[in-house]
Amino acid sequence: MDTRRRGARYLAVALVAAAVLVAVALIRGRGETAMAARVGDTTISTREVDLIVRHARDEARNEGKDFPPEGTAAHQTLRRQALSLLVYHEELAQRAQALGLEVPEADVAAPIEVDVGVGGLDADAGADRVFIRQSVRGAALYRSIYARVTRGVSVSDTEVRAYYEARPEQYRELGVSLAAARAQIRRNLADTKRNAIMARWVRGMNGYYAGKVEYGPGFGPA
Repeated sequence: MDTRRRGARYLAVALVAAAVLVAVALIRGRGETAMAARVGDTTISTREVDLIVRHARDEARNEGKDFPPEGTAAHQTLRRQALSLLVYHEELAQRAQALGLEVPEADVAAPIEVDVGVGGLDADAGADRVFIRQSVRGAALYRSIYARVTRGVSVSDTEVRAYYEARPEQYRELGVSLAAARAQIRRNLADTKRNAIMARWVRGMNGYYAGKVEYGPGFGPA
């Protein structure tokens, strides 16, 4: 009887200890997913920021480059830069929605939350996943907005002729026909105009969100 009672007590103690460990893990998990920034109704977590930084660290190590240790000012600067990228992508997503753009949901869904820890994904695998996801998301949003805000760009024959006449030797050296030279000039001038328009649009977006982004402790604009 005493043996059974002692066994029951040991089991009870073990269960309590296990419960404490789970509680600690949950508390730590909540700390890892604290808010790094809020853009409108979207919250960007510190976990996602740190996974982006982890990816950068792994890339640096693969290339044999040094990487700032955690806790240093340089490492914190990289965290702010990573957050700045995530904030930028979220701003693009919200502006795309405001423009009524129909970008594939798979490309512009809210930033994914990756579980890392006991029973979760490997941290390095999660870092790669988040980085790739964000890269695809940012590129898709930028392309869609670029196409919309620059769709009215045109280049006149007068502009093409003036550009060619200012530097005819450049195209003679290439040995291209006049028609081919003019077609290339038209494309180049159109791209220059589009890029300038998009740059102004991005500056306007930055101005719109200036002061509207809420940052968590230890973070702020890069």
